[in-house]
Amino acid sequence: MARPSARYIEELVAKWQPKLAKAFLEAFAKIRNRVKKAVLVRLIERGDIQGAILAVGLNPAALNEFSMVHAQAYAESGEATAEHVPASPDGNSPFPFLFALQAARSVAVLRERYVNLQQQVFDSAALAVRDAIVDGLDSGTSPGQIADRLIGYVDRTTRTRVGGIVGLGQGHAKWVASYANDLASDDPAILKRLLDRGLRDKRFDPVILRAIADGKVLTAAIQSRARTAYVSKMLFENARFVAGREAWRLIAAAQEEAWQQAIDSNTVRQDQIVRFWMTRRDERVRRTHRLIPGMNADGRGWREPFQTPSGPSMHAPHDFDPMCRCFERIEVVKPKV
Repeated sequence: MARPSARYIEELVAKWQPKLAKAFLEAFAKIRNRVKKAVLVRLIERGDIQGAILAVGLNPAALNEFSMVHAQAYAESGEATAEHVPASPDGNSPFPFLFALQAARSVAVLRERYVNLQQQVFDSAALAVRDAIVDGLDSGTSPGQIADRLIGYVDRTTRTRVGGIVGLGQGHAKWVASYANDLASDDPAILKRLLDRGLRDKRFDPVILRAIADGKVLTAAIQSRARTAYVSKMLFENARFVAGREAWRLIAAAQEEAWQQAIDSNTVRQDQIVRFWMTRRDERVRRTHRLIPGMNADGRGWREPFQTPSGPSMHAPHDFDPMCRCFERIEVVKPKV
C-alpha cells in the first residue's frame, strides 16, 4: 500500500461515505420488500403498534451486508493509519508496524461502533413507524393506506416497493408527513410553500403552480407521485446523513486503535505521540470548532484532552457534537534525550 497523504482521514471518509450510504439504502430496500403487507395491515387494524413495528422487519440481521461494508471501512482505515506509524522511531524495531484487525480490543472497538449505530438507526426508524401508524389512525386513514406509507407500493416496472418511509429516522419521516399534508391542502399559501422544499421533485412545480392559480386541490394521483418522489430523495438524504456521521467516527476509532496497537507493541512510545486538531476548512465548520486548533496549537499528548470552547474533549470528532467532521493529525516526535 502506498503511504497515504497527510489528510488521509478526509480521503477515507470521501471514499467510504458513499459506499456506506449505498449499502444502507440497499439494506432498507430489502427490508421493505420482505414485509408481508397483509400481516402488517391486520396488525394496524387491531391497533397493535408494537406488533406492526416487528412486522416491518427492523431486525439486526437485515443489515448483514451493510455490516460487512462497515467492517471493511474500519479495516482499511486501520491499515492506512499503520502506514503513518514510523517503522522504528527509536531504532528498537526493524519491522514495519501492521494493524491487527482481529486483535481482541480491535474487534471490540468495531463491534461497539456498529452496535451503537445499529441501535440509533433502528430506534429512530421504529419511532418513525410508530408515529406514522398513530397519526394515520388518528386521522382516519385506512390500515391499507398506512401500510403503503410505511413500506410503499410495488412499482410495476422495477417490481420493487417505492414510497415507503421505513429506513427513515423520526425527524426525516416527520418532514415526509408534513410534505404529504401540504400536498393535500386547498390553501394556496400552503401549496406555495411546497415550492420551497429543497428535496422536492421540481417536475411537479408546474402542476402545483397551476393548482395555485386555479384555486384547485392537487389530484390524488399527483399527490401520490409527488410524495413518492420526495420519499425517494429523503431516503437517499437520510442514508447520506447516517453514512457521513458514521464514517467520521468509525475511521477515527480505527485511527485511535491503530496507534494504541503501535504503543502496545513498543513500536512507538506514548510520550512520543502528539495529536493535532484539524478542521475541514470549509464554510460548514462551526465557528467554535474553528477556534479549537488555535487553542491547541502545540498539540496534545496521547491521553491529554483538547481544550475547546465547550470544555475538555478527548477526541475529534468532537465528543459533544455528533455531527462534527473534525479529525486528528497524529505525529511522532523524536525521542527525548
